[in-house]
Amino acid sequence: MAFWTDASLDPVRKYRFRVSTYSPVGDEIYWYAKTVDKPSIDVNVSEYQITNHKFKFPGIATWNDITLTYVDIGGRAMDTLKTTLVRQGWNFPLTPFNNGDGLRKSPDKIGPRNFIIQQFDGAGEQIEEWKLHSAFIKSVNFGSLAYSEDDLVEISVVIAYDFATLDVKIDSSVSF
Repeated sequence: MAFWTDASLDPVRKYRFRVSTYSPVGDEIYWYAKTVDKPSIDVNVSEYQITNHKFKFPGIATWNDITLTYVDIGGRAMDTLKTTLVRQGWNFPLTPFNNGDGLRKSPDKIGPRNFIIQQFDGAGEQIEEWKLHSAFIKSVNFGSLAYSEDDLVEISVVIAYDFATLDVKIDSSVSF
């Protein structure tokens, strides 16, 4: 039976989500997030030929980067982004002898370790939580400006991570 004929079902809506980070120095909720990709995974396929037959086997799984787009709310969003980059190990190379290590994943840095994407139902209850483990900012696009438009400035951040875990909250009254 289709969902639109069953009044007890509530399809998941795209606009019911929250993005946050967890790090040893504190949590941050990106309340200004506009869009975010959910995690996706690719599994490469290895083919083996035995006589006149080819057999396929799953290979290495690769988690794809996600893009977080949020509205530029001025200084606070930019300061949060700069703080996150510095915590990841990036320094401004202002002097020739700066200790600019560059961006890196290392245990001595205290940048966000997990990005969290939560989805909610119509009653505001969490139904799904994705945790991106060992996440870090891969790239940032600070948006564009134009006199001919009155749109909001958007900042896009590409986030790389090692793997993702999914926690699904299923109502026990729903039967499959």
